[in-house]
Amino acid sequence: MSRDRYWWGSTEVWDSKIMGLAILVAIAVTSGTLFAFSGQVEASSPAVEQGFSLESVSGLLWVSIGWIFVVGSITTGQTLTKEMGSESIQHVALRTLGNTLEYGLMTLLLIWMHGLYCNAAAATLFGSIYMISRIFYPVFYGYYGEFTVMVEFSTQPGYFAKGFLLTGLLYTLLTGGDLAAEFASVAYQPLILIGSWLVYALVF
Repeated sequence: MSRDRYWWGSTEVWDSKIMGLAILVAIAVTSGTLFAFSGQVEASSPAVEQGFSLESVSGLLWVSIGWIFVVGSITTGQTLTKEMGSESIQHVALRTLGNTLEYGLMTLLLIWMHGLYCNAAAATLFGSIYMISRIFYPVFYGYYGEFTVMVEFSTQPGYFAKGFLLTGLLYTLLTGGDLAAEFASVAYQPLILIGSWLVYALVF
C-alpha cells in the first residue's frame, strides 16, 4: 500500500496549496506585526532628520548586530557539518549559508537606506522580521532532509519584509512621503504589503 511522504498528502516536494498557505502566513506575520507596532512607526521619522544620532539608529544597529550573530551561527554550523554531518545535513547547511549570503548585503542596504531616509522604526521592524525568518530557514529547509515547499514558510516573510523596505524607498523617492507611517494602521494595510511583495517579485 502506498503511503504519502509529506504531511500535505503528496510525494511531490512542491505543492501549490502549501505555497499559498505560506504566503498567507507571511501576510499575517508582517501585517500583524506592523499593526502591533503602528504607534511607534507612525511616530518615527528618517534617521537623518533626527541628526543621525545614536538613538535614531539604535534599532538599525541592533538588527545589524543580530544579523552578524545569525550569519556567524550559520557559518559555524556549515563548518561543523563538514566534519560530522551526514550528506543531507551538509547540503542543508551549505544551502542555508549560500542563500543567506546571496541576499545578505542587499537586505542590509535596504534596511539602512530605509531607516536613514524613510522611517527608522519601520526599517528596524522589517529588518527584525527578515532576520528572524533566516533563523528558521534551515529548520524548514531541512525538515525532510531535502528541499521542499516547507522552506517557503521561512522565505515568504523575508520577501514581504524586503518588498516593503524597497517599496518604501521608491515611495519616498517619488512622493517624498513615508509609506510606513502613512499606511501602518489603515484597514487596507495588508493590501499595501501585498503590493510591495509584488514589486519585489517583479524586481527579483
